[in-house]
Amino acid sequence: MFVFVILACSAFGQTVKKEYYDFKKTKIMSEYQVNAAGEKNGWFKGYNENGVVIEEAAFKNGQLNGVYKKYSTYAGKREIAQSETYLNGLLDGPATYYGENNLVLKSGNFKSDKKDGKWIMLDKYTNYNIKNPAELKGCEWVKSEVTYSNGEPSMNGKVTVYYYPSMKVRSTQEYTNGKKSGEHYWYFPNGKTEAYYKYDENEKYLNKKTYYYNGQVWEDMYWENGQFITEGYYEDGTPDRMTKGRFLSKCNSEMWKKILEKDYAGAIAIGDKALKVDPNYLWVLGNYAHALLLSGKYDEAIKIYKAHMGENLSDQLSWNNAIIGDFKEFQAKGIQSDSFDRVLTELKLK
Repeated sequence: MFVFVILACSAFGQTVKKEYYDFKKTKIMSEYQVNAAGEKNGWFKGYNENGVVIEEAAFKNGQLNGVYKKYSTYAGKREIAQSETYLNGLLDGPATYYGENNLVLKSGNFKSDKKDGKWIMLDKYTNYNIKNPAELKGCEWVKSEVTYSNGEPSMNGKVTVYYYPSMKVRSTQEYTNGKKSGEHYWYFPNGKTEAYYKYDENEKYLNKKTYYYNGQVWEDMYWENGQFITEGYYEDGTPDRMTKGRFLSKCNSEMWKKILEKDYAGAIAIGDKALKVDPNYLWVLGNYAHALLLSGKYDEAIKIYKAHMGENLSDQLSWNNAIIGDFKEFQAKGIQSDSFDRVLTELKLK
């Protein structure tokens, strides 16, 4: 962009400098006072190409000093966009930033170019899981307060974030010296939990859980044996493919443990949950049949055993051999039952 400059004398010995968008000097870009050294000194105005003032400021010896204002001209409407206070070129004092219709989006104070004290902020709230726009009424924005010291967050204790303008609770959070700690909850406009985070003293996630608008868990993240596990679920509550595999494997292990503890009812209860997710998962079906058998429910158990004869649990292990091997292990662990021989005989595995 070419900028064309012209100087003119003004009152009190100050010189006014003007810059233009065009060679003919018909579209002013800015005008401002300068001192003898040619530095901005005094008032300053900046214009858009339509001649509308979009910046107002005060300078002292080439540095911003005082209030600086910037305006937007969206859709031909001039509105304040920001107002800042400077001292010797550094942000120092009140600052306010605006959205459409003069809505204050952010306000607070600076000290030596760093945020200082309490800042109030508005952020637009968007959630595509909420299909009915009426449910967002009064909750279009999220209002939060952050306390700063030397430019860094310094909150301690519980902090509450609100929907705006309804002032319903959006979130409750915990901080220690400006760092996230403890339990953090986020809520949908209807008051149901949207997310839950738990942090240690170093802002490390200990647990994170998010929810669909209907209350079903979306993701569940947690540490287990030194690994951060992520479980994902569909909106109807069924686990996604990766979570499904982990869930079934975990259920199978827990069922085996319950059987060895002779808690057959506990093993059946776990099996019921697992088989709702995948009614054809052979590993769980095998342990489910074992638990039924050892609970005295022979007819139910034999029906499952027979239904999967000749199938394979893996490339190395068949359903038939798994039954034989499991019965032997049960006996080695002190679990005895006359039904073992009866099953093997009926299945022709002896």
